[in-house]
Amino acid sequence: MEIGGAKHIGKLKSNQNNTHESQI
Repeated sequence: MEIGGAKHIGKLKSNQNNTHESQI
């Protein structure tokens, strides 16, 4: 479960970074 959770968090973090870059 921890590995799956880490992947999920990493995916959300990546999506936020992509959105932030798009706004800039």
